[in-house]
Amino acid sequence: EGYDSTEGFNGADMIPQFILRRLYKKGSLKNTDIGIEFILENSLASATITRINRISADNKDIPLPQIEIKGGSGFVKADNINENTSILFEKGKEIDVRLSTDRLTEGEHLIKVSVASKEFGELSFDIKDRV
Repeated sequence: EGYDSTEGFNGADMIPQFILRRLYKKGSLKNTDIGIEFILENSLASATITRINRISADNKDIPLPQIEIKGGSGFVKADNINENTSILFEKGKEIDVRLSTDRLTEGEHLIKVSVASKEFGELSFDIKDRV
């Protein structure tokens, strides 16, 4: 489930989901003292993230105030990210994503990420990883 080749193509999408999945650092999903964390690793092209649309774990949406993204100057809450307070996601760099939510059980989990970028529009993908 979640690996349909036609999925993730709406009018605004410029980059297919199977390529966007490369942004996820496989094996980075882990439980923390506040919830869960994973890493996005940019091997594609530099982009400016102007909005977090949604992030979900096992189809449970995480409220934006409970999502923090670590950019160059420390952690920024997802609801504070906008055109003026954007996050530069440079090629070759990593971004930590922290979610204040319930910890995950051991095993495989489905993570969905949807953001808006200045250069590429809406970027949405899902991945499966293990804790």
